Amino acid sequence: TVLSVLRGHCRDDDKKYLENAKMLALGSQSDFGIASEHVMPNGWASAIVTISMLERLSSPVKKLEVLVATARAVFSSFNEYESSKSHGGDYKPRYMSADDFFPIFLFVMCNSAVKHPHLNKALMWGLCSNAQLQAEGGYYLTVYGAAVMYITDYKPEERKEVQHQTRQGDDSSPQQVTRSDGRLALGC
Repeated sequence: TVLSVLRGHCRDDDKKYLENAKMLALGSQSDFGIASEHVMPNGWASAIVTISMLERLSSPVKKLEVLVATARAVFSSFNEYESSKSHGGDYKPRYMSADDFFPIFLFVMCNSAVKHPHLNKALMWGLCSNAQLQAEGGYYLTVYGAAVMYITDYKPEERKEVQHQTRQGDDSSPQQVTRSDGRLALGC
């Protein structure tokens, strides 16, 4: 069947993803570049549980809905936590930029039970309608795809080299930048 061919095609990439995700999951939230104001004491548990549902669903449309629900879980967890710190005062929900969301999403992915990210991505891109992919689901599928590729292609030795060069003040590569908050930012 087409699904078995697709599984075979994605098998090696899914295996590499799982190896890297397992290693990366050992890191703290700040190791992922999550800003201190976005570190959650519960480790983004509701988002991790939500995205783990991808493995239980067969419908690509339902999988796409899980991606949207995962993003909403991140935003609602953040705002619920911030609201709890206001001790009953007036709290206005805060928004989160894509630059703040992506490291959180990486953390959520690495700590989830997602076992076939490449297969899930291929199914959603291939079998969801254009209307679904042009809406919110398409945006979060793009974010998901970027996270899957980042985790799959992660090379710990390159990260160590970039960190070493940044600490040594080697400016031979304009792509290496240390942000004012001390987090490493890699640009194009």
